Amino acid sequence: MAFVPLLRMYSERDLKANREALRSVRSGQRAAREADGVLIDMRGNTGGSRYFVHEIAQRVLPVDAEPVIYSAARVLMWPGRDADRVRLQLEGRHLYLPTDPRWTEAERSAIDRFLEGFRPEVDLPDDRFGPLHVSVLSPGGDHAGEWAGKPVVVLMDERCISASDVFLAAMRELPGVTLVGRPSRGASGMSEPMELRGGIVTLQVSTMVSFMPDGRVFDWHGVEPDVTMNLMLTEFTRKGPDNARAWAEQVLRDMVDAEGP
Repeated sequence: MAFVPLLRMYSERDLKANREALRSVRSGQRAAREADGVLIDMRGNTGGSRYFVHEIAQRVLPVDAEPVIYSAARVLMWPGRDADRVRLQLEGRHLYLPTDPRWTEAERSAIDRFLEGFRPEVDLPDDRFGPLHVSVLSPGGDHAGEWAGKPVVVLMDERCISASDVFLAAMRELPGVTLVGRPSRGASGMSEPMELRGGIVTLQVSTMVSFMPDGRVFDWHGVEPDVTMNLMLTEFTRKGPDNARAWAEQVLRDMVDAEGP
């Protein structure tokens, strides 16, 4: 079995600056090519970039798979808010309009099917929120299908938040992936600094309502694991056995054994 430690949602720039993180992640990804199963450790991942959503997904998705919509969002637009800046912020999160010319025919078809069945948990006023944007995973890339057909276990906990929430929601949509651990914290709101009257206090305020594919809002729910693991006493210690990882490895081992040679 291969082990991929993903302790932060690194961007490409982050990885270039952090050689140790790059080495550990890439080592696990290479080992996964020949392994019978893959364990991705997301515990304590407090977010960052969505780069690894696509980086990992291209390995998991079979090359002949249909595109997958893994997130949708609408942004609060107040008078004077810079629409071009918002567009760039959304693009940095791989969020685009359903009508964006970037989509392939297969992606447009997948988006149309998604929108037909999409029922958002909350109704947002059109005069205050911008149009719906969606994020799509498609097969392809330099490492397309490398892990396809292998069981993949993602170990998660309540510290997973922001981009790691989105990662977990995306992985849950992919074939062969099982989420193990405890529910994530639930947050993906593109926060902006808001200065209170008088300039004494500045708050970070969420300005985007982010939806999981089933229409639920990230912020109220978080992502639920497929297999729940109760909190262990050893998780409060700095030294000693990593029982949570050992437990997740056993879950993965059972899956590999069930598939047989």
